[in-house]
Amino acid sequence: MKKLVIVLFVIFPLVTLIGAPVIWSTPPDTLSSVNQNASDPQIAIDSSGNALAIWIENNGLKSRKKSVNGNWSSQTDILSNSGASSPKLVVDPSGNATAIWVENGIVNVSSMPFNGSWSNPVCLSGAGALSPQISVDSQGNIATVWSINGLIQSATKLFNGSWPMVPDTISSAGSIPQVAIGANGNVVAVWNAVTSGVYTIYSANKLVNGSWSASQAISSSSYNSIYPIIGVDLNGNAAAAWIQYTGSDINQSYLIIQSATMPMNGSWTLSTVAEGGIYNSTNPFGRILFDGSGNGIAIWDISSDGYSFSIQASTKLAPNAWGIPQNLGCGLYSFAADVSITSVGNIFIAYMYFDPNTASFVIQCTECDINANKQGFWTAPITISSGASNGYPRIAASYAGNGTNNMAVVWIQSDGTNDTVQSVTGTQSIVQPPMHLSLTQSCNDFFIFKEYYNTLSWEPSPSPEISYYLIFRNGFLIYAADSSVFQFIDHNRVQNGSVTYGIATVDQDNMQSLVAIISFP
Repeated sequence: MKKLVIVLFVIFPLVTLIGAPVIWSTPPDTLSSVNQNASDPQIAIDSSGNALAIWIENNGLKSRKKSVNGNWSSQTDILSNSGASSPKLVVDPSGNATAIWVENGIVNVSSMPFNGSWSNPVCLSGAGALSPQISVDSQGNIATVWSINGLIQSATKLFNGSWPMVPDTISSAGSIPQVAIGANGNVVAVWNAVTSGVYTIYSANKLVNGSWSASQAISSSSYNSIYPIIGVDLNGNAAAAWIQYTGSDINQSYLIIQSATMPMNGSWTLSTVAEGGIYNSTNPFGRILFDGSGNGIAIWDISSDGYSFSIQASTKLAPNAWGIPQNLGCGLYSFAADVSITSVGNIFIAYMYFDPNTASFVIQCTECDINANKQGFWTAPITISSGASNGYPRIAASYAGNGTNNMAVVWIQSDGTNDTVQSVTGTQSIVQPPMHLSLTQSCNDFFIFKEYYNTLSWEPSPSPEISYYLIFRNGFLIYAADSSVFQFIDHNRVQNGSVTYGIATVDQDNMQSLVAIISFP
């Protein structure tokens, strides 16, 4: 007796992958003008792999864009020779860009629709503004924060909406704010403020079309806490982290990385991510980012002696706590790291590295998969720069949905006379799952006993050099099948019992695909 079940086949990113080696463009492109000083490069990339870079040059703000299979465009002025500083850039999945910066003490913003032109700048603040930050969600809604004359202010804009005439004041005291927005429109801001002589981390939150909550302290009142960072996942769950000193003296070097998590509509819960070390005062901020499944990555610079620095990272598999921090194996002279994570969990980190053998500063990249079968694996660093004086990279990456990751990196290079903006882009093919899953339930009728079993069948993955397939039942790994096997029988099942199977490809380099999902009944 056999039941044939017709089940739709879908690909769902329960488990993701590190793909083939990244193919980087070489040599690096110079984006800024010849014989001119440039600074503060920023990079963003949309879901199709189109890249956009901005930077400061001659006190103005410049931009160039690059289609996924094309070359960098000519330079475009966002702002000409008007005292720009502190630029930040975001691009939504559809390629619509927004840049924010300070111009002579006033926060300005400009937008550019995909394949359009930069709009005239809009002033968001009064005079005296510092440290603007910006975040965009998957719907194109935008949240910004900045500090101004001791206040923390914010402006939010709905997709296709307008900027407010008057910003919101979140707090009457504070500095160095950060902001993040989840796909459901949950906006969370964090900042520093001094309370009773103690540096304290505060937060406030809102829906993108709502009002800010009252601010609340989220760090311990017993220790100085500085340099907060914030991330919000697609479900509105927030994670913050900061540097907390182990003593009451703000000049005390030894510290811990403290964190807090807050579920949507919930309360903050404190935890410790890492303990011991010295932070990098030239690059005190880390980063927190989330993928499309709520898995997170946090990075920061840390040292044991105050002279040599390395990069640490902690990952968070939803809905669990942050994992034990890892040194990324980038060497003792690695710092100023930036990170990007794709929607399916591929993590790419770019950083400065001082090579003692050549006495040069280079830009290197490493990567991992937040959910791969081989947990905690970071690839060997790859140098993507040329020359001897490179620094302060920014990186962006996206998954194009066609089995390809796209990356772009920008940084500053000095030729001894001028500082120029350099860039490379990269592509990466990722391992593909098996195709055309089917699932049937059958029965061995022993008269006194009936055994039901499920047969999962598939066609081979189109990727080359397949080593084996991983079989999952209800999210748990249950079997590894040889690459020549295209069927798995799961015995002793319940008749018409609800079950979900998944199957992923693993190639000869131990790289794993997405999981193909099929359910019964």
